[in-house]
Amino acid sequence: MKSLNRVFFAAVCSLVFVGAVHADSLFGVPVTANGSTVQAVPTCPALEGRSCYNSTTGVVGFFIPLNSSHGGVFGVTPHSGGTAGTYSDTGSGASNSLTMYLMFSPVSMPVTAASMTFSFVDLDLHHVNDPNGFFEAVRFLSTSGTALTPWITTNGQSGGSTLPYTVSGNTFAQSIYFPDVTSIVQNPFYVQLTFGSCSTFTGTNTIESVSALLTYTPYVPPPPQVPEPTSLLLVGSGVLGLGLRRLRK
Repeated sequence: MKSLNRVFFAAVCSLVFVGAVHADSLFGVPVTANGSTVQAVPTCPALEGRSCYNSTTGVVGFFIPLNSSHGGVFGVTPHSGGTAGTYSDTGSGASNSLTMYLMFSPVSMPVTAASMTFSFVDLDLHHVNDPNGFFEAVRFLSTSGTALTPWITTNGQSGGSTLPYTVSGNTFAQSIYFPDVTSIVQNPFYVQLTFGSCSTFTGTNTIESVSALLTYTPYVPPPPQVPEPTSLLLVGSGVLGLGLRRLRK
């Protein structure tokens, strides 16, 4: 009897967990292009210029170029001293100067819900820029290059009919949150960020960082139908009755 009880308990537990809803999360890995799986900069502690990717925390260190000749694709476009966005330079601002590709994989498709959070350190948006007179901006694009957001330039900015987002933070850290990206998630999933800078004075840029987190809920098929206890009792009684009838014969 005890062994039967153990089997029944295990079966009930397995049914409960099969039907459970859970959320998964993935960090965005910097890659060389949309559709590529080649990492753009090495995993820390190795460096490309002065930048690397921390696979434990998801943090990517980067520089937004201030000299237009130092722009390009993050970790890909070569320049003296390193590649675009991986080392410090001096200038008075270079608009739309750095493109970064992030890959999220593997994503368990299909998904029933998905959101994204981009956590920046030292992204100089309006109202939280440091130093004064130096501004940066970021825009998100689809894999086809279609703009999913306008240029995000101001702390507290929000909106987006296609892809709603909110911006929050202070002079040290900033966050851009997309509450619902379910309709565009794929496996693998790519995000393209374009950074721009503009300054009223000539300066030297310092390293910044971003960690991108995709949180999603994979679709879980409903568990198979289990007969109710009363139905099992009726079936069992019927089988027992048939057995007694045969014994009498």
